[in-house]
Amino acid sequence: MTLREFLRVVYRHKLLIVLFALLTGAGSYLLSTRQTPRYEATSLVLLSNANVPSIVTNTQNPNAGIQPDRIAATQAQLARVPLVARQALRIARVRERTSSQLLAASRVSSDPSSDILSFTVDDNKAAVAERLATAYARAYVDYRRTVDAAPYVGAGRQLTRRLTQLRVDGRADSRLFDSLTTQQQQLQSIIALQTANAKVVRPADDAAKTQPRPERALAIGLPAGLLLGLALALLAHVLDSRVRTLAGAARELGAASLGWLPSPPRRFRHRLVMLADPTGPYGEAFTSLRTGVDLARRVHGGDVLLVTPLSRRIPGGKSSAIANLAVAFARAGLNVVLVDLDLRQPAVARVFGLTPVHGVTEVLLGQADVHDALAAVPIQRPANNGRKGKDLDSVEFGGTLRVLPVASRPANPTDVLATRGVGVILEQLRSEADLVLVDAPPLMEGSDVSALSTHVDAIVAIVDLGRDRRGQLAEARRRLTATSATVLGFIGTGKADEATAYAPDRANLHERLEAIR
Repeated sequence: MTLREFLRVVYRHKLLIVLFALLTGAGSYLLSTRQTPRYEATSLVLLSNANVPSIVTNTQNPNAGIQPDRIAATQAQLARVPLVARQALRIARVRERTSSQLLAASRVSSDPSSDILSFTVDDNKAAVAERLATAYARAYVDYRRTVDAAPYVGAGRQLTRRLTQLRVDGRADSRLFDSLTTQQQQLQSIIALQTANAKVVRPADDAAKTQPRPERALAIGLPAGLLLGLALALLAHVLDSRVRTLAGAARELGAASLGWLPSPPRRFRHRLVMLADPTGPYGEAFTSLRTGVDLARRVHGGDVLLVTPLSRRIPGGKSSAIANLAVAFARAGLNVVLVDLDLRQPAVARVFGLTPVHGVTEVLLGQADVHDALAAVPIQRPANNGRKGKDLDSVEFGGTLRVLPVASRPANPTDVLATRGVGVILEQLRSEADLVLVDAPPLMEGSDVSALSTHVDAIVAIVDLGRDRRGQLAEARRRLTATSATVLGFIGTGKADEATAYAPDRANLHERLEAIR
């Protein structure tokens, strides 16, 4: 996914992302305010690797070759024995908890860059947390002193037992007795010189509140919700099968894009923009579309074009879009005939405000002549239209527009469209007009388009971007391939991600047209 596509996904799902960010942030804040208050106190202990007896007796320090960070890590593990925790509870005079509970509510950590051990205790009361943290550190110091002196005390006991045995054996005046007596005196000196290798340098006296912290929860919840919203937006994008771009529709449909029509403004939902305001922004979209369709006609050929949407619901209505396109061609100087062959839900007469007596059904049934059913439609507005100066829309464009509407719907539309009369009517109109546009039923509804394709030169599909799905376009491609008419291309409608009224294949059409010339 490119950065541009990612930003499109974010913009499309912006409400979802913002909603999740707000909900997660608000939920974190509310949950934090309901938490039980907890306090954390820390006491610091300084570790010392100096060995005074070794210095006095001129003997080797047993810890001389050990890395300081390893010693600190070892002492941190040593402080976690239950014996130290029980001693800490006795010092703090706390009887309502066990040593395992204290170990679970505390931690001992070492700093690799210093010889400091941190004793941290968590409790729901600040004073208790401070008292326990200090007692924990002091209990460790006492335990460390006992552990360091234990080898010398044990050796002294062994010497005492041997001297006692020599006295019992009557060897008090022997050279061995004198040697052991000298060793005993040295051990007593070492024990007397033995100092603590750990010292409490800072008692716990500043318990910090760890919960509730609503501001911190809000600061974490908002970004977390934002990331969750982004993840859901990306997941929705991956699972979304709707086609949103002209390039994507062209790839799925296997046809060229002829142009894009935006959703019509509200004031043009019930009237034709090419008759009301052809030079406005929405009218210019049909002018651009006319250029794209005309280029494709010149490249592929075709004077009878069938226009069919994939689905009936497209922005502004399919019949209005086809009617505006017909007016645009007529304003370009062509003699255009618009034939309504959507016998299921005809709308051309309503779009132009006609009340026909005879229509295409009567012509097919031999009840009326085609010329009697054709209705001429003016393609310019009244002169001046309430404005000063000359109105360019009042001039004659050299083109005409006639409409063959549906006056009455038959009971069996498919059977009527399958008759040879449809081909006869279209061939007659082809000889009398420069362009014949056929308003056909949706491609995915029944087999009407397949029946009509044998009587037309080319087919133009309408794809509703943002609604039509990839599966629909794949099926539409299969149906279009099965028809006998040339697929001229497709028109994109709706909210396209690429907000342009120009077709991406316009340059290719120009190149092919120049090659034909």
